[in-house]
Amino acid sequence: MNRTVTTNSSSFLLGFFLSMFLFYEASAQKNIASASLDSVKLKIGEQTNLILRIETPIQSKVEFPLINDTINAHIEVVGQSKIDTSFTSDKQRVRYTKKILITSFDSGYFAIAPFTFTVDNDSANPVYTEALLLQIQTVAVDTTKAIRDIKGPKEVPWNYRELIPYLIGGAVAILILLLIIYYLKKRKVTPQVVVEQKVIIPPHTIALEQLEQLKNEKLWQEGKYKLYQIRLSDIVRTYLENRFQIAAMEQTTDETMRSMRRIHIEDALRLKLRQLLSLSDMVKFAKEQPLPSENEQSMEDAVLFVQTTASIYTELEGKEAKL
Repeated sequence: MNRTVTTNSSSFLLGFFLSMFLFYEASAQKNIASASLDSVKLKIGEQTNLILRIETPIQSKVEFPLINDTINAHIEVVGQSKIDTSFTSDKQRVRYTKKILITSFDSGYFAIAPFTFTVDNDSANPVYTEALLLQIQTVAVDTTKAIRDIKGPKEVPWNYRELIPYLIGGAVAILILLLIIYYLKKRKVTPQVVVEQKVIIPPHTIALEQLEQLKNEKLWQEGKYKLYQIRLSDIVRTYLENRFQIAAMEQTTDETMRSMRRIHIEDALRLKLRQLLSLSDMVKFAKEQPLPSENEQSMEDAVLFVQTTASIYTELEGKEAKL
């Protein structure tokens, strides 16, 4: 009876420990991480790939170890690839692979410590890779040979075929530049110069308007007969200058009348011109006070002279234009 109990107890304990061992082995194979080198021997300055890989169940989430610019004090990181994903043949597990390009400028044997992966945010049970050893060898130098200067760049003779692309490119660039210049010149519109035409008012129109204005001011009626006669004389003399090109403003009355000899007008009209200019001179220089009738007569003679000579001169202009 006791032997039977002992046998059953031993079987139970053996089965329990076997189950625990199998469970531990299964757990250990759940996540598999590895690290490897494409080449374990390098010369100073050469580069190789450090490959990190982890295999997990398809539903697991993996966090790769953070790698900066260096692996350790002797090994530098040149670049890193993106994480490559692939599946196992049974499609039940996924494999993540990342390549880190490394180099070293120190000679010797350098250990690369294991890398740590975190799966499913379980930081208490990380997955480790194995440690690696990298050997960096120096470049052999033959000390028996003398040190020589660095050779300069070797000159290569020109080949005309090599110039063809540059010649074609230059010709195309010049052609494009000429086309742009031609287009801009053709497109450029010469601004049209707008010449503002001046409105030419005939001299007789100006003179008649000024005489009418002077008449309406009623200067001599207010005792300003001298100012009236001066203004009247200036209007007539200015008209003579503009109509007949006679410097009447700088001439005396006698000089003005002599200049008028070349103008074909009636003697009666010529006499009226002399009378109104002479009266103006008498008032201006001799301080003579004209009668009201004389002031009125001077205005009438001035208007008549301008109107008559304006019509005569207009007819002459028309004849000259026809010729």
